[in-house]
Amino acid sequence: VRLRDGDLSVDLSTLNGPRDLMTLVATEPLTHDEAWTAFEPGEVRVFEQGECVFLSEGVAAQAAA
Repeated sequence: VRLRDGDLSVDLSTLNGPRDLMTLVATEPLTHDEAWTAFEPGEVRVFEQGECVFLSEGVAAQAAA
């Protein structure tokens, strides 16, 4: 990955095997050329071993209900 903040690249294949999962939660996308998924306001997600195991509805979804 190539980080947005500076001229730095990290080869994640040296840290992960082909079957490994990695989840990174940040307030803003940290890299170029990677898919980032934004949370909804008020949304909560719980991750275990790289997998999302709990997802709450965000404020926008609750207001629409």
